[in-house]
Amino acid sequence: MFLSLYVNIYEILIVGRFVIGITAGSVTVAVPLYLSEISPVRYRGGISAFHQLGVASGILLGGVSGLYLFRSEEAWPFALLLNMFISWIGAAALYFCPESPRWLLLNQFKSSRHSDELQPLIIDDAIIKEPSRKALSKLRGTVDVDVELNEMLRERAKLEDSSDGGNVSILDLIKLKNPVWKWPLIISIVLISNQQLCGINAIMYYTTELFVQAGLDDNTISIATVGIGTVTTMMSIVTILNVDRLGRRFFLLASYSLMTCATILLTISLTSSGAAWSYLSILFVYLFIFGFSPGPGAMTFVVIPELWTQGPRPAAMAFAGQFNWWSNFTVGLAFPFMLEGLGGYSFLVFTLFLFLTVVFVYFIVPETKNKTFTEIVTSFQQNRFTSSKKIDYIEIGNR
Repeated sequence: MFLSLYVNIYEILIVGRFVIGITAGSVTVAVPLYLSEISPVRYRGGISAFHQLGVASGILLGGVSGLYLFRSEEAWPFALLLNMFISWIGAAALYFCPESPRWLLLNQFKSSRHSDELQPLIIDDAIIKEPSRKALSKLRGTVDVDVELNEMLRERAKLEDSSDGGNVSILDLIKLKNPVWKWPLIISIVLISNQQLCGINAIMYYTTELFVQAGLDDNTISIATVGIGTVTTMMSIVTILNVDRLGRRFFLLASYSLMTCATILLTISLTSSGAAWSYLSILFVYLFIFGFSPGPGAMTFVVIPELWTQGPRPAAMAFAGQFNWWSNFTVGLAFPFMLEGLGGYSFLVFTLFLFLTVVFVYFIVPETKNKTFTEIVTSFQQNRFTSSKKIDYIEIGNR
């Protein structure tokens, strides 16, 4: 893409965007999946939320570089080089990252479903030598990982006794090969779709147009746009520090509720006249971003991997990811026409999606804080209606 200006072949830019789109889609699935699988139960929410911090930091870096460092016609191609350097850093970091211990244990050992002998749930000499133990020891910095490894073995035993074992395809998910997948699949699709249908990319893609419509000058618009990335990054840090204390439902409900209010206030400011309303529109955009980052931004990719056992988890993440990107595409394509036709009232469309999501989260989405994957999945088996009020009291066995 960097060379497209100098060789005067715009098709290079299109091809580059296509390649980056493929890799971005893969990373969107793989990173939350990996972070969730390598995290201790106690800190899983905070570690998984680092995915959103990376996204937020990228938005901030892109805003600063585009508006200040590479703003001229001669300099903008150099901004495209940032992708290359950041990719190199990420690739180098992967050298130090072990494979997911959970993936190693639950995938390298295929169960013998026709065997009459039960697999013991203890750490014997054969298990100690497994790559999963080595990877887990490297991640934890200690060889004392028996408790976590035992929890993985319990999950493995559960897979062996159900249709979740082995490789699960996206087609298996769609057909609901295991009926227990129904509610996790519904929750995954709703959460990941509404991450985009809430209107976040209407804000991100068309912030400048919104502020122009509000009557702001170019300098104020530049500062306000960079401020969006700053707010997103700051709230991502706040989320990382508090999610394992306050819980996933707290951030989802608070965020979607705040965003609902923000879109109503933004609509009022965009349809009202006066200099004060113009500057208030910036405040309401910030309020929207303030709500988005901890809830839809971070919790979506924290909660979805937690709803699945190892067998269907990769397929579920990949399938849900399709809804994310198609919703993203739909909003990006439709919003300019919405803005042209509805003007300042465009955000009321997103208000409806936000309100419905609040209702859905309150009644359907379970709390997954401090629960193992096995505990979460078992709660779906024991509850036809997935109310958090029921799930919070469900335990495995007689614990």
